[in-house]
Amino acid sequence: PPQGKLVICPDDFNNDNASPKLAYKFEIYTMEPESNTYVYVDANTGTILLEVPRMYSITGRAETRFSGVQSIETTYLLGKYYLRDNTRCDGQTMIKTFDLQNDSTIPIWSKRITDDDNNWTAAEYYATREDAALDAHWGAEMTIDYFYDKFKRKSIDDQNKTIKNYVHWKTDYNNASWNGYVIKYGDGNAYAQPFVALDIVAHEIGHAVTQFSAELVYKNESGAINESISDIWGACVTRYVSSSKDIWKIGEDCCAGYSWYWGAYALRYMDNPNACSDPDTYGGWYWQDYNLNSSDNGGVHKNSGVMNYWFYLLTQGGSGTNDHGYNYDVVGIGFDKSEQIVYHALTKYFTQKTDYSLAAVYTIASAIELYGVCSDEANSVIAAWKAVGVAPHVDMDIQQYLLLTNDISEATSILYRAVDSIKATNVIYAGATVS
Repeated sequence: PPQGKLVICPDDFNNDNASPKLAYKFEIYTMEPESNTYVYVDANTGTILLEVPRMYSITGRAETRFSGVQSIETTYLLGKYYLRDNTRCDGQTMIKTFDLQNDSTIPIWSKRITDDDNNWTAAEYYATREDAALDAHWGAEMTIDYFYDKFKRKSIDDQNKTIKNYVHWKTDYNNASWNGYVIKYGDGNAYAQPFVALDIVAHEIGHAVTQFSAELVYKNESGAINESISDIWGACVTRYVSSSKDIWKIGEDCCAGYSWYWGAYALRYMDNPNACSDPDTYGGWYWQDYNLNSSDNGGVHKNSGVMNYWFYLLTQGGSGTNDHGYNYDVVGIGFDKSEQIVYHALTKYFTQKTDYSLAAVYTIASAIELYGVCSDEANSVIAAWKAVGVAPHVDMDIQQYLLLTNDISEATSILYRAVDSIKATNVIYAGATVS
């Protein structure tokens, strides 16, 4: 147990005329939630007189690898500044960033990343790629801010769960991943930059949000949708930060200077999936038939192109002819509405085995609930799915209601426009018909 040191302290630190008290001074350190605090206990009564935090948040300056100079929140303790932020979601969510030192396991005690003056410069960290921690830390801050600002979501689980970033995962590792508990970032290799770009950080945190929302099985179509939703959050967070980056490219920073190796200037193109040999049409060119080829868990990265392009069309709009010869013309509704539709569908409707057909149903249902039956937004959701070769059957799992605001006579005929089919029930007035 901690040993107290006998000291004299005032009974009220805010009162200059306070009475001195004999007290025991304890230094209490806790791991979860992490804190370091001096606690003063009245030696005679056992009453706690004062608690003095020894760790406190302070804003630092970070020269990130991919996003220029940014402000980051750090924690000061015993003359060092740590990549530890406890200010997100109005001080309820914590972000910690650690160095795995190229280990392939996550030890109980990982190296904490510190700086002496809270000015994290490229001169100190760029050459050894240690600046990857700055991008991961700042990117996590921006992503958590995005979900809190847009959806009032408190961290990945909506319960203020701590975000743990681990940089320098393995050696020459060209990837990043959410493993169900923490996020791991590889350093890249001779042909790639570290995998800590803003959209990649948002992508991985997006997987965590999906896990705590819908638990989409990471295989075949549900896995492709899982990947696509993470790409969608990558685009949305990039746009939210208002950086100069290309919103519709995923991971372009990691490919910078190495396009001859990757074969493209980004890992994925949401506005043109074919540029990376990914499909933009369900069952069309580049579609991986997971019944014949189970690689990459049934093509989860490749087949994500279909929903990626759907989201692009829904947001930006576009016209053309898909791989099945269908001519489309989609009116874009903008990010502010398209991201709300996706989040609503993910958190209210999506389940573990949601496939593309159900994803269409659920996003249409979300658009209807948010913006109304036959609204422009709902129509654009439907048009965008048809553009990527997914025919939505809206009568499967959702119900549409015709709301009558006026009295109708027996001779009134009501015309109600439906997408595929309509079933009339509970027609109250005798003689009224529904077509």
